[in-house]
Amino acid sequence: MNNVEKVLPEYKPLVYGPFGLLLSKGADIYVSDLALENIRFLSRIEVGWTTKMINSFRLTQRLLRTEIGPAILLECETKILLTAFGSFYLLDVETGEIQNEGNVGRGKRPLMMADVDVEGFNSGVYFGEYIGNPSKEPVSIFHRDQEANWTSVYTFEAGEINHIHAIVPDKINKCLYILTGDFGDGAAIWIARNNFLDIKRLVSRGQQTRACWLMRDHDRLFYATDTQLEINHLNVVKIDKHDHSIEFQSLFPINGSSIYAMQSKSFGMVFSTSVEPSPNPKNFILGLLDRKPAKGIVGNSVCIYSGDLARGFTLLLSAEKDILPARSFQFGAFMFPSGVPGDAGVIHAYGAAVKEYDGCTILIKHNTIFKT
Repeated sequence: MNNVEKVLPEYKPLVYGPFGLLLSKGADIYVSDLALENIRFLSRIEVGWTTKMINSFRLTQRLLRTEIGPAILLECETKILLTAFGSFYLLDVETGEIQNEGNVGRGKRPLMMADVDVEGFNSGVYFGEYIGNPSKEPVSIFHRDQEANWTSVYTFEAGEINHIHAIVPDKINKCLYILTGDFGDGAAIWIARNNFLDIKRLVSRGQQTRACWLMRDHDRLFYATDTQLEINHLNVVKIDKHDHSIEFQSLFPINGSSIYAMQSKSFGMVFSTSVEPSPNPKNFILGLLDRKPAKGIVGNSVCIYSGDLARGFTLLLSAEKDILPARSFQFGAFMFPSGVPGDAGVIHAYGAAVKEYDGCTILIKHNTIFKT
């Protein structure tokens, strides 16, 4: 199945906003309409000669992971916080001015960021440390206020988790969900209230609660698993008003680990799967060259799914992972810009290590008949 309406090579979609869609190309930043027809240069991150050379070639860009992202639109809707080349940057969409805010925490970049405006929490941007951490050393959550001051607001104790995938705000229910990985009881969904004074594991089912994204619909939490160790599923957890999980259900299996997702008024939940190798290879060099998918990855295709319980779910797109080894040259994946595209009836995705779409922004229109 192929619902791709347009392919834009060399550009990566970063974030939706009132301006349309923010894109990057190397160290350059552009603004486009949602149809990808009117693209204008906005700003440039100043980088050295070495970084320019790396970004001049797709293979070195993939090998060294030098693309811009993730990015997030701030509440004012005129400024964007993004990560690139080991630093945070603040971009003014109206003027194109960009400021380097330096690095925070451990790791090159967070996997996800969240702009939080939830009662009981200090407003601002939050992210959790995304590091390897096999020995489960303490892992912290950081907060950025409106004056660009970063502070550590909570630290998981030694032995609890490996790292943090995402922090998901729930304004209606006045809480934050914290998605942690990767192994043992470190793979869990936590719930926090009252500025992290109240925090607990909401649900912990091993690899079936190892998740990178989560969406709430009334009293149900939807997420897809992100594991290479066993078959992945789209799962739903029902919770009561006392923050207890009272029902767990796997809706259906998916073909690979799910790292990226977005919401759309037209498409419903949209999420992709990835092709990745087995963890912890016995031989480091051979592991870098390994092209075999892990046992939890079914086949060699990267997929995009969409839908909801009312309409059912459908497979929007399936594309084959390219021949380069995933550990060295990126997992096969479709990534999505942050934010919501409104009522335009389109979504955008970025192909990484995917045949036909590697290094490209793709446009998908809402013309799919949902399965029942």
